[in-house]
Amino acid sequence: MLRQNIVDDGNLTNAGLVTVQIKISEGLIAFYSGDQDQGITILQEAVKMEDLLGKHGISPGKIIPAREFLAEMFLETNKPNEALKVYEANLVVNPNRFNGIYGAAIASDQAGDQEKANRYFEQLLILSEGTNSDRPEIAEAIKYTGQSEI
Repeated sequence: MLRQNIVDDGNLTNAGLVTVQIKISEGLIAFYSGDQDQGITILQEAVKMEDLLGKHGISPGKIIPAREFLAEMFLETNKPNEALKVYEANLVVNPNRFNGIYGAAIASDQAGDQEKANRYFEQLLILSEGTNSDRPEIAEAIKYTGQSEI
């Protein structure tokens, strides 16, 4: 109904963005209801739709890009190589995202590429410089890279 109201108002771009969010929700529901393959397929559709729409002209960016959801599903199904490919593609389109860099680090590590994981964890620490955060991801990055602090 909300999407239709947006269409009726003539804002097809926003209607498309709502459709992407609906697809993401449908994919997550399918995945966590036990149909992991269907969830991944729906999320792949959401990624394609999001790519076609691009970024809205006045918004700061996506709250959580569809690719990050898809990559997380690949990690949860023990497919770190696929997850890494998706995270890296996400970072091209959505650079310097904390969750994207962290996910790429985890996927790299799980895929057995410790050198790449170390680079991503270092990027995460650079991104977090000057913060007073106690996020566990930062502590993990410090431990992984052997640095004493950010």
